[in-house]
Amino acid sequence: MNWIKRHSSFVLFCSSLIFALILAELLLRLMGVGYGNSPMESHPRLHHLHPTNYSYIVHDPAGEYGGHRIYLDHEGYRVPDPDIEVSKSTPTRTIAFMGDSFTEGNEIAWKDSFIGLIQKENPSIAVRNFGVSSYSPIQYLAQTRKELIELKPTDVVMQLYSNDFDSDHEYLVKADSRDLDKLQAINGDGKKMVIALLRHSYLARLIRKIQLQVDFYINAPTEPPPFPEEALYFDELALKRRQLTYTAILKIRDEVNQQGAKFYLMLIPNKGLAMKGQCCKTDRLYQEVANFAKENKINMIQLDIAFEQSKNQRTLFFPRDIHLTKDGNIELAASISQSLGLNRPAKPK
Repeated sequence: MNWIKRHSSFVLFCSSLIFALILAELLLRLMGVGYGNSPMESHPRLHHLHPTNYSYIVHDPAGEYGGHRIYLDHEGYRVPDPDIEVSKSTPTRTIAFMGDSFTEGNEIAWKDSFIGLIQKENPSIAVRNFGVSSYSPIQYLAQTRKELIELKPTDVVMQLYSNDFDSDHEYLVKADSRDLDKLQAINGDGKKMVIALLRHSYLARLIRKIQLQVDFYINAPTEPPPFPEEALYFDELALKRRQLTYTAILKIRDEVNQQGAKFYLMLIPNKGLAMKGQCCKTDRLYQEVANFAKENKINMIQLDIAFEQSKNQRTLFFPRDIHLTKDGNIELAASISQSLGLNRPAKPK
């Protein structure tokens, strides 16, 4: 007690600070102001996944998108906003979407994402978004052997991106088996408990948002660097390295078919070409993947045709961020719907 009396000013300051922090946390929670970008946690089977039963308001340090809320279910996958009406009757079809951040679509509100658009125009079907940022076919193979078996979809749409070919090699090193026939899990790097706990603090999330914005304004270039028109190499060594991904795709296709579902493949076209209005005839990777799909009788969703026919290819991607805008998601929804024989969302005039 004597120590407290001698340092009464310090004790008062600390008590006031703690009270202010608690009050700020409570106010942010009452207002529902919990920010986030793409929170991840280590996962023992899929390497990483989002926190479960979690929601946040999206923010982007560059200010290109944000303000909408993301909802994650008990498994850590993105689901529709609670106010979006979803039919409770037995669905006529169930479509599983596997992919990375392009499929997850956190930059866009659910209603504007390609999965949300498909769901809205086809209320009799069920959709499931298994997309997670930085996933690649190695993860999709693990999902095929658990998530898809449990879901029992009628259709599976798998999305590729150019970085998947390198990512597969990085994840395979951490897998429980180098043999793709036996692979079941990709070991994560271990949970960081402090970060996991801070994610549940709205005040900590606000401070993190401010920190990222300050860092962006200090360090980000005024103009975003141009996106490369060729993201990969095409020499013999690079082509050989890409065979791991192609082998994984074939195994996923075969297992999906064995489960009684139809398998579809799509590749996001090159942003660098689209920003110049030159997508997609000179997109060498797109042509390579399309030829692979044709040779192996895989249903390829022809995003190249949709992007080529777009009135303004430059509006399909954000200027700075790598992902698709609302216009880009509309093109995806229309192309997928056409390939799967669904009602197609109307394109803006």
